[in-house]
Amino acid sequence: MSRLVTALFAASVLAVGAAQADTKAPDFEVIFADAETVSFDAQIAGTYEARNEVLVKLPNKNQYAVPVPPDADYSKWRNNMLVTVTITQGMVINLARAEDDAEPFVYELLTGEDIEDLPADILARRITYAVPIDKVDVREGKVTFTSFAGDQRTASVSKDAAEAVKEFGTRNAMGELTYYDSIAIIER
Repeated sequence: MSRLVTALFAASVLAVGAAQADTKAPDFEVIFADAETVSFDAQIAGTYEARNEVLVKLPNKNQYAVPVPPDADYSKWRNNMLVTVTITQGMVINLARAEDDAEPFVYELLTGEDIEDLPADILARRITYAVPIDKVDVREGKVTFTSFAGDQRTASVSKDAAEAVKEFGTRNAMGELTYYDSIAIIER
């Protein structure tokens, strides 16, 4: 019996080790290989130092929290200051039908541990977002959606998400989308 327990333990250790080896951080060049960049003018509405964010008013009257590095100088961001926000759309890693109780917009700032070869001057995020899906092109591996900022974006789909995208279908619907992007804010 002890040989069986030892064998099962060894097999589970090997399986866990193999699973950890497969969870290698995605590569920056792969995530942003087919990236599209969107820029829009905005106006500073305030700062949230505790959350490392600058709040901007968008042209569509929405407000948008733009993350900034933890060491950002908040004194330079004055209310009503005109800025340009630039977002580079990265790869989609999941797509599902949005549930009624889905979070509208959740993001996580990423580091070099999360994305391999992430340039030091890039602020990257992984976002999960309940969003209108405008078009799904299964053959091309692309998803087009309307962002919170009101612009339409098209993103490539990762190999791991291809099956989920097929299951989602091609008709317009609310989707819960998880993707990568990078974001910057500069004074105009």
